[in-house]
Amino acid sequence: MIGIRLLLLFPLVLILMLLHALPLLPRRSRLFGAEVPREVRYGSEGGRLLRGYQVRLLPLSIVALLAAWWAPVTWLWLTVASPSMAALWLLYRCHAAAVRFALPPPSTREASLSGGAGGLARRLMWFAPPLALVTAAALYLYLNWSRIPERFARHFDSQGNPNGWAFKSVRGCFGPLALGAAIILFFMALYMVMELGSRRGTERSAMLACLAAPGYLVGPMFAIVGLLPMFVPPLWVFVLLIGAYFPGLIVLVVRAVSQSAGGPSEVTPDGCWHGSFYYNPQDPALFVDGRTGFGLTANFARRLVWLLLAIILLVTAGLLLLGSKLLAQTATAPEDVASQTVVRLVDGKYDEIYQSFSADMRAALSLEALKSQIGPQVSAFGKLIETRKPAIQQIGGNTVLIVPAKFQTVWIDFTISVNGAGQVAGLFMKPGQAPDSDRHPPAYSKPDSFSERAVTVGAGDWKLPGTLTLPRSQTPVPGVVLIHGSGPEDRDETSFGNKPFRDLAEGLASQGIAVLRYEKRTKEYGAKMAQIRNLTVQEETVEDAVAAVTLLRAEPGIDPKRVFLLGHSLGGYLMPMMLDRAPEAAGGIVLGGNARPLEDVMLEQFEYAGSLPGGDTPEARKQIEELRKQALSVKDLQPGHEDGPAILGVFPHYWLDLRGYDPVAQAAKIARPLLILQGERDYQVTMKDFDIWKAALAGHANVTLKSYPALNHLFIEGKGKSVPAEYMTPGHVSGEAIGDIARWILAR
Repeated sequence: MIGIRLLLLFPLVLILMLLHALPLLPRRSRLFGAEVPREVRYGSEGGRLLRGYQVRLLPLSIVALLAAWWAPVTWLWLTVASPSMAALWLLYRCHAAAVRFALPPPSTREASLSGGAGGLARRLMWFAPPLALVTAAALYLYLNWSRIPERFARHFDSQGNPNGWAFKSVRGCFGPLALGAAIILFFMALYMVMELGSRRGTERSAMLACLAAPGYLVGPMFAIVGLLPMFVPPLWVFVLLIGAYFPGLIVLVVRAVSQSAGGPSEVTPDGCWHGSFYYNPQDPALFVDGRTGFGLTANFARRLVWLLLAIILLVTAGLLLLGSKLLAQTATAPEDVASQTVVRLVDGKYDEIYQSFSADMRAALSLEALKSQIGPQVSAFGKLIETRKPAIQQIGGNTVLIVPAKFQTVWIDFTISVNGAGQVAGLFMKPGQAPDSDRHPPAYSKPDSFSERAVTVGAGDWKLPGTLTLPRSQTPVPGVVLIHGSGPEDRDETSFGNKPFRDLAEGLASQGIAVLRYEKRTKEYGAKMAQIRNLTVQEETVEDAVAAVTLLRAEPGIDPKRVFLLGHSLGGYLMPMMLDRAPEAAGGIVLGGNARPLEDVMLEQFEYAGSLPGGDTPEARKQIEELRKQALSVKDLQPGHEDGPAILGVFPHYWLDLRGYDPVAQAAKIARPLLILQGERDYQVTMKDFDIWKAALAGHANVTLKSYPALNHLFIEGKGKSVPAEYMTPGHVSGEAIGDIARWILAR
């Protein structure tokens, strides 16, 4: 706050000083713009007018300075405009008083009609330094293009925090520099017109000097703004720039006026003057010395003057419009729309996001839901650190962009669909892939004790990329295949900043157990899988798990008789089914696997979220009620309803295929070893499910069951009641759980 006030206070003091000195600047024969006798200018009457102006302006100046220090930030710029307008009013009143003492204008003015444009090229070199500065800034950006971030600060609040952003594009980076160059060239064109269209009168040199001066503020200022993609200059740079410019401008004006006062006056017929306006069809000059005030005035008899005035108005309006476009960085390209949507989400500008939605998107996601559901999720990610170049693909008539965003504790991929009109037609969030440089391996990971290589699970249309983590061993080692939970999971089963399957792979491999993990079919072929109406868990999970067992048993260095399946969540629920389909597997490990039907567990998860603080909203209650209806619809499904609409995200065939499946009853028939582990803080698959497993299998010699008081659904330690936001904090799978799994496998 103090910084911006000091930045404004410094030029305000200079402006006030200039306003106080303004009546003293014109040549000695003038008093407030009127030609008066010398005895009036320096006599009691002139002194009275000058003192009256100073006395009236002084309290206005004091009020302006106090306002600049104490007024609300949004009113600060008014403190500059107010004394300026008041000073103009005072000058007008003083001019009216001085006109009473004015000398009658001569019929002709002492003159030198010598014109000419000699030395124009040399004088235009005054515009070269500011243009060179802007050009150098543009060249610097061009040479360092690869270092410019995808998003950078363009505007800052009173605390120095960024509150306006631009994006890496030709317009976003070079736009301010182009605008600055255009403004300088505009003043340069005016300079040329006044130089060539006026005679060498008393005022021309001063006027032309004032036209060249703005470039020395515009050039450095726009060069600094243009370099914001690379670095943000400290406050003192702006203070130094403004502090050097305004005193320099005052010195330039005073010097030019004093020089012009001693020069020859310009001859202009008295009959062609109408007050302060000059109209002479016989005079070829476009501009002549003004008879009142300071500077040149136009010869309004020349059509070229009117054309020039129209051009000045149009160019000024064009520069204002161009400036609003270039500096605001309006998002029209899909990349800009996507990046701007992420920024608005982070900044909580939900109304602006909603206005950017297409009609279908507004129907699908209300403003209230955006604020109450999406907003808190994004806020929980913490501070946005950076966004990276989006991946882009065309689907139908829409452009789909995946924007990776790094927050304080997590990477998030924002999937944003933009239609042809530049509207947001789809908005999704999912955990992103953090670069390896951001990852801190768990203590139990011993990278020197294992190696990793890429493998392919399955063949044909559904082959899946995977990773085999292999211990460095001279003898065959046991192996385990990791099976995902629900949803389109990657090989690490990434959940925000957590990668439980990667932790399992490195932790088990460090203890001499090979681990195979792979992309889930719904992750690798998501769009294609979504079109399959007769999709079941066989295509989603089981087929690929069986193929992975076959692959791992055939790998060199693997003991084919000791290959196990490890299923998490949905993978644990399907473990008995997968063991039935893969009789060559040595046994199965269930991590947080539900024993109850999927629809019951899904409904319970949403009810739990609604019971948390802030979760009991009208939108949430409406959503839970709808889920209850859909869960009942699943139970009411009958054969022959396969062609019905999707229920709970999948088509009826999926649910009918699971009708009658009882994982606990099927597990009781399995003679191979089973290890069933459960986190007691798990709210997705709760201790209710573990108790069902335990009640049915506790007496079986081939079954081992264990629960962990501090672990959640990802088998990561925590404290207190588990909540969804907990997954946003990066952690690692419990070393105790990994040790139990390793000992259980190695004992068989």
